[in-house]
Amino acid sequence: MNRSLTAGCMLVTIGLLTACANDDADDRGTSRSSPSPSSLTTKAGEIPPAPKQPEGIKNPVRFDPCFEIDDAMVTSAGFDPKTRTRSDLVTGDVVVIGCSFERPKNAGGEVTGDVIVRSKNTPIAEAATSSHHTVINRDPVDGRPAVLFTDDAFPNFCNAAISSTDGVLEIVLSAIPGSTPAPSSCDQVRGVAEKFATVLGDK
Repeated sequence: MNRSLTAGCMLVTIGLLTACANDDADDRGTSRSSPSPSSLTTKAGEIPPAPKQPEGIKNPVRFDPCFEIDDAMVTSAGFDPKTRTRSDLVTGDVVVIGCSFERPKNAGGEVTGDVIVRSKNTPIAEAATSSHHTVINRDPVDGRPAVLFTDDAFPNFCNAAISSTDGVLEIVLSAIPGSTPAPSSCDQVRGVAEKFATVLGDK
């Protein structure tokens, strides 16, 4: 499955969800700084801005992984920062702001996986209780409450929802079968989530 289809499929799933309001929104107004454009392989002007969120939305998303996650972190997590691509969705009160990255190609020129890192304004309880999810682990990630799960509609993906001030930082990982055997997405997702969760800081 190619990366554009991966991102598209997962965004369709989000579009079908009904958000639960997150009442823990006291500190959502905290100002946040993004990394300087020089820290990104892709120049800031070449990355489209996040989509506009509805005026008056109760729980806006303020953390934008496309600009908050620098190239060094993407590389350390095992992905190619040059493949940085927006992966956003705004539908009603549900807001998803994120970026996708591919694994570096192997010796045979194959892309063996990709990841979507996205900030969502839905509570972590939704990931744990959705009838469409199968929870595989609830251990904290980087000291934060977290839920690792699969989505019944996309069993080849593995997801980690990590509590944040926006709601959750969600990691959506796919492992694409290639000529060289590789661990499944669920065998890899915790390690990838631990890497990306560190960017949250106090967010």
